[in-house]
Amino acid sequence: MKNNFSSTSHFQTFVAEKPTAITVLGVLNCVFGGIGILSAPISIFRMISGSKTIEIVWEYKIWLLVDSIAGIGFSAWLLALGISLLKFKRWVRRSSVIYSIIVIVRHIIRSVLYLAALSLGWFTMAQNQWIAVIVGIFSLPLGLIYPVLLLIFMNTAKVKQAFKSKEQAI
Repeated sequence: MKNNFSSTSHFQTFVAEKPTAITVLGVLNCVFGGIGILSAPISIFRMISGSKTIEIVWEYKIWLLVDSIAGIGFSAWLLALGISLLKFKRWVRRSSVIYSIIVIVRHIIRSVLYLAALSLGWFTMAQNQWIAVIVGIFSLPLGLIYPVLLLIFMNTAKVKQAFKSKEQAI
């Protein structure tokens, strides 16, 4: 069993033990953040260059462009959170909770706008592209899985206690 106290010459200091979930979430944050940073510029380029099979009204196209640029920022934030989780920084739990809440709200807004765009005809596409719409509708809930899991794990008693112990050790 690991001793939570490390001896020095005259006194003992408490060493906070990092739960495995923090390491796993740190790695996942780095992977998902990196993928987001790399894929968003491709998405932006495709949107700006235009598509021959999909026509989007300009208002929705602007929203998609702004949202994609914001996505780069959220991906960078997620990557920074991942690195900080791996380094077990004191402030990263609170920042992860804030990130999760903002991303969940953002995803709900994005989903509502996507469904509104579908129903209001804000974009039209060739007939063979409708499978992409169907996949898009069924994948809407998938975007919520990771931020919800991150929020849940960052609020478990074990993770809270680990960060509390880390703050007390300083």
